[in-house]
Amino acid sequence: AEFEKLTDIFQATHESLKQSFFGPEPAARCLVITTTGDPSTAIAYIMWFHNYSSFLDRRGLYLEDVYITPAHRGRGLGGWVLKHLAALAVELGCGRFEWVVLDWNENAIEFYKHHGGEILDDWRVVRVTGDALRRLAAQTDRMLAEIRAEYEKRGIDEKPFVFVKNDAGTYGLAVMRASSGAEILEWNNKSRKKMKAAKGGRDVEEVIIQEGIPSIVQADGASAEPCIYMIGCELAGGFLRTHSEKSSTDSLNSPGAVYKRLCVSDLAINTPGCPQENVYGWTAKLGLLAIAHEAQELGARYKGYIQNPCGGPKS
Repeated sequence: AEFEKLTDIFQATHESLKQSFFGPEPAARCLVITTTGDPSTAIAYIMWFHNYSSFLDRRGLYLEDVYITPAHRGRGLGGWVLKHLAALAVELGCGRFEWVVLDWNENAIEFYKHHGGEILDDWRVVRVTGDALRRLAAQTDRMLAEIRAEYEKRGIDEKPFVFVKNDAGTYGLAVMRASSGAEILEWNNKSRKKMKAAKGGRDVEEVIIQEGIPSIVQADGASAEPCIYMIGCELAGGFLRTHSEKSSTDSLNSPGAVYKRLCVSDLAINTPGCPQENVYGWTAKLGLLAIAHEAQELGARYKGYIQNPCGGPKS
């Protein structure tokens, strides 16, 4: 923290580290390096944890922190650490081994490049903490109160929940479920890191708080959700995402999900023979209509969008 000039945000304590590494749900793992002459004294440590890529559908190994005592630097330990973790990532079947580096730390950047690291200049790290996290929690509570009032009005006997995700596109992992603002304030460091991935390396300025809807769909006894793609108001394709280890209120877009084909193009050939595609297709069209009404009420304008009536001539 001192080297990186970040002591103002350093909050780790002996108790918090004990919980993070030895609690019921460890947030990370740590490798401590000692010498044969003095095995009770640490000369370096490495902290790492697993992340996940929906593109690869494989977990990755993320290097959070590495520290080598000044007296033992310049002896090849840094290179050994990278080689050891790279080998561990291969052994564990990880799709990626990655970490971040401060843009002003030129020595570290050159060191990582020398050992095969690729610097991704078109990506940005996104983080939500402090006041921003408290505002997010407060807004979540306000939205849950509105949903709860609607539930009471409509006689829905369910506990409302929401999903929080960044507004620049997610990689599946950047979707967090919450039933209260207090849950958001209790997010640990690992949970917050899930919010940082943005597709295409774009900056994330806002997050979306989205009402959670329990899925009533099941496939082979597992929770499932249909995903339909549309171009304008025309059905383009889709799939049924299932997950045997998730409940009807969980995000199914997570490791272990199974995808089953939905062939909406078959509707043009045999509508009665495709009941699933027909029902989900009409549900998608009604959803699009609801979005259009909401956009009209908000006065939203979509850049480059060409308006055509459904079923009308293509532009």
